[in-house]
Amino acid sequence: MSLKNKLKQAANNICNGFRRAAADHRNHQSPTADPYSLVKEDPFEALSEIWLKSFSSPGKPFQNLSGFLTKFDLWILAYQRACAHAGGSFPPKNAIPSQTLCSLLSLRDAVAGGRFLWNSKLRQFIRSPNEKPIPQALSRTKIQSLLKSDRAPFQDRVVQEVLLMILEPILEARFSAKSHGFRPGRNPHTVIRTIRSNFAGYLWFIRGDLSQIFDKWDSNLALDLLERSIKDRKVLKLIKSALTTVHRKPPIIDRDESSSRRKKKKGQTKKRILNDNEPKPDPYWLRTFFDFAPEEAARVPEYGSCGILSPLLLNLFLSEVDHLMEKEIAEFFKPCESDSIWKYSINDGCHNPSWPEFVPSSGKEKTRKMDYIRFAGHFLIGIRGPREEAVRIRKQITEFCDARFGIRLDNSKIEIEHISRGVQFLDHIICRRVIHPTLHFTSTGGRIVSSKGVGTLLSVTASLQQCIRLFRRLALLKGDTDPEPLPCTPMLYSGQAHTNVQMNKLLETMADWYRYADNRKKIVGFCAYVIRSSLAKLYAARYRLKSRAKVYKIATRSLSRPLREASNNSAPEYSDLLRMGAVDAIEGVQFSRMGMIPGCDYTPFPRNWEPDHERRLRELVRLQDVKLFCELRKSVDGLCVPQEEISKTLWDYKTLGNRWKGESLNESIKRHEHFLALQLGLKPGQKVLDVGCGIGGPLREIARFSLTSVTGLNNNEYQISRGKTLNRLAGVDRTCDFVKADFMKMPFPDNSYDAVYAIEATCHAPDPVGCYKEIYRVLKPGQCFAAYEWCMTDSFDPDNAEHQQIKAEIELGNGLPDIRLTTQCIEALKLAGFEVLWEKDLAVDSPIPWYLHLDGSHFSLSTFRVTSVGRFLTRNV
Repeated sequence: MSLKNKLKQAANNICNGFRRAAADHRNHQSPTADPYSLVKEDPFEALSEIWLKSFSSPGKPFQNLSGFLTKFDLWILAYQRACAHAGGSFPPKNAIPSQTLCSLLSLRDAVAGGRFLWNSKLRQFIRSPNEKPIPQALSRTKIQSLLKSDRAPFQDRVVQEVLLMILEPILEARFSAKSHGFRPGRNPHTVIRTIRSNFAGYLWFIRGDLSQIFDKWDSNLALDLLERSIKDRKVLKLIKSALTTVHRKPPIIDRDESSSRRKKKKGQTKKRILNDNEPKPDPYWLRTFFDFAPEEAARVPEYGSCGILSPLLLNLFLSEVDHLMEKEIAEFFKPCESDSIWKYSINDGCHNPSWPEFVPSSGKEKTRKMDYIRFAGHFLIGIRGPREEAVRIRKQITEFCDARFGIRLDNSKIEIEHISRGVQFLDHIICRRVIHPTLHFTSTGGRIVSSKGVGTLLSVTASLQQCIRLFRRLALLKGDTDPEPLPCTPMLYSGQAHTNVQMNKLLETMADWYRYADNRKKIVGFCAYVIRSSLAKLYAARYRLKSRAKVYKIATRSLSRPLREASNNSAPEYSDLLRMGAVDAIEGVQFSRMGMIPGCDYTPFPRNWEPDHERRLRELVRLQDVKLFCELRKSVDGLCVPQEEISKTLWDYKTLGNRWKGESLNESIKRHEHFLALQLGLKPGQKVLDVGCGIGGPLREIARFSLTSVTGLNNNEYQISRGKTLNRLAGVDRTCDFVKADFMKMPFPDNSYDAVYAIEATCHAPDPVGCYKEIYRVLKPGQCFAAYEWCMTDSFDPDNAEHQQIKAEIELGNGLPDIRLTTQCIEALKLAGFEVLWEKDLAVDSPIPWYLHLDGSHFSLSTFRVTSVGRFLTRNV
């Protein structure tokens, strides 16, 4: 058999094998489980669980992810996202056909059972809604066309979406905050704002290019790095097979070379009508803006059949460099107290970056500091120190990349540049601007002296030369020193209204891209000039007006007025067509004047900034920590609302006895409480009862003074709860307690207390004899009862109107009932069975008046209860 026949037979065998595989797949029975019964929960709840668990313990690896891999709700969400990418529409869950759900369930079972093959063109479990089903019989030509297709199977995208939803939260919690490329919540704008905020005062910059790792990568290294965070063998095996499966990539055509291939045959340029489900191509303004992508963001990694997982794996690779630089930054930092920016720690640089620096940026006595930031495969390092340190850092990074990734970097890939020459990163130039502000200071004689100073400011500006090069590559501009706009030929066959709308969207997007550039007005004004002039030349050629000046004369500077050929006088007026709805309204080209262009956005950017979703996740993790609530409890202990302060004033400081000269009210109250404890003869460990204790002011003081266990009796629930809080704060909650009861009927057994006292309480008893009998009952035989009480002495004359007025004011000011005579109280004690050992009017020996004047000239908590409001609260609280 000849060699030609052998090759032909081998090709037939391969095709027959693919036919059998396709037939086996078509004969594969649908899963017996009902797919609708597996839709149990919201997929976002499962994803939130992964995010929260990852950020709560970022260093702990995940042992088992198979449970998440088999959640059918996640697969439905992945299918919806894959459809949105393929067709531009996000199908609702209830609009997915049951046959598609069954196919999706078969794909899930194949992945969970280890039967899934990446980049399998013929063995497809599910296809895109826009794709036609594979026919029963496949010809050899059809099989070869499927195998040679550059498009990855739709089912690969679904599996990639599932893996991305599971792996992204796990790895995001472990990535460095210095990385900003291909990460949620981070973008080139955050890089520029971080540079503006954190890179002030640096002299030397290292600009590195690690994009070689896009093409040269090691699957074993990727798995080793993944195994630090993921221990699930099934997921690791699935990712390993994706890394080792080669995907046929479309040929990469350079953008400069593509411009030379624009001439095609007439039949190839004929317009094509799109199908109903076929997604529309990107509009012209969006394609043009994508061509403005900076070098650092121009490429997206593609590892095997990983697809959208490739950027995640790239950050996983380069996180090794991030962690190396974080360690180096901490070791390199050497602060200087005389520095105007950093003083004590590496996080002291929370300064205003627009404030000038009036000290040299280098020297032996100055702060040495370094910072680092990375976007995709490019990084930038700022160094405040000598150039030798920059050379050392470059050598260290080169050796690390060679040993870890097998990438050899020469000096052209890692360049050291001085800030005076300008450093370009993400098409923005980082430089410093020298200013000469006028400084005002006071001399030794007190005279104000003004002098000119020299300072430097960090400046981040958009690169005008780079912008010119990009316009020249798009054939919208020609020339370098004196660029001349060219007509926008891709919009030749579009109407004036549609063309202006497209260019306005492009200008708005570019104005947003240069939002944080110091020269935003200048760069956006130049872009507006190029686009407006390009359109004017286009309209001059289309409407035969010969020059831009004639176009501006008719359509104005913003090109908002309608244009038409001068020779076509039979055409209806634009206003008539607009009124009939035959044409669209013409929108003027934006930014036709410099005053219309917004200025630079100087909104402050925190040094330790983190995206909103990460900040909320960390807050949620903190809220789930028990230690946080203990700290919060300690922080609020001792704090109280004004009502509680008022109640403390009214009910805590109850004793009003004689005061000595130089003695404050609080000191006199404590002295009387100590005197009462001494009169009772209290000993450590005894059980004492406080009748009518209020919120327990005397209770706590007597317990501390005598080392006894005091029980407070009160019938007010609020005062008891407040008293318990104060006991805990005072540290006597173990020896002091409260009981809610009426002192006319105490819930205590007979002979249960070693001592009983009452302070301004028994005067509220409706029957003093009954109250004293209850006290006598709970008191042990031979023990004492002591009381401070409001009483009227023998000097009181009930027939004297002045005496009656004084008595009424005392009752009103202190919230008291009808005050009894001293003889009445003593007689009630004797009737209850007590023997009165000693009684005295303490107000007689007071060097200064025992009472407080009704004075409202100033506010004081100590005198508040004698005011009208205090008297009202005393009677009603």
